[in-house]
Amino acid sequence: MYENQDRFYFTIVDSINSDGLYKPCLSIYFNGCDKPVKCKNCQNPELQKPFVGYSNTLEGLINELNQQIILFMQYHKQLRIAFVGGEPLSDYNIKAVLEVSKFIKQNYKNSITIIYSWRTIEDIFQEQKQDFLKYIDYGVLGEFIQDSFEKYTIPASKNQYIYSFKEHKKMNKLQKGDIHGRI
Repeated sequence: MYENQDRFYFTIVDSINSDGLYKPCLSIYFNGCDKPVKCKNCQNPELQKPFVGYSNTLEGLINELNQQIILFMQYHKQLRIAFVGGEPLSDYNIKAVLEVSKFIKQNYKNSITIIYSWRTIEDIFQEQKQDFLKYIDYGVLGEFIQDSFEKYTIPASKNQYIYSFKEHKKMNKLQKGDIHGRI
């Protein structure tokens, strides 16, 4: 664990694509993926290397995000934050995920937080990372497998799933355009 890490490498993006489970969100893209064998056709190969690109302190990250939230909320009724990457659950990103998600839940009561990870819920418990996710509502979990790709769905491959951390259960996949199945 990178307990004394004082800089985090990230990009904040206002996203209208699938990061918010087909609803607008602010996405925090963390640099660095700790998956030993990277996913074929990774969505963000430029984010696989850790400790490169733009960085800031945890306080700076939260301040930057809060400024983006103020702008975002001028146009949207609900705040959704997606933690994506790279790999947000890597040891060098997970502290920021915990602190940022805590800040969001303490300051924006009706917000929804979503994390995308190659890990499964079993991996999360085996690696004892569940305590870092206590402020996360949903996970899109499992490695992306190109040969199992499903077009216009979240998650994007058959082996992946949406997990509700509050209800402790797997959820149905979402189809693009299915307004009744949205979370």
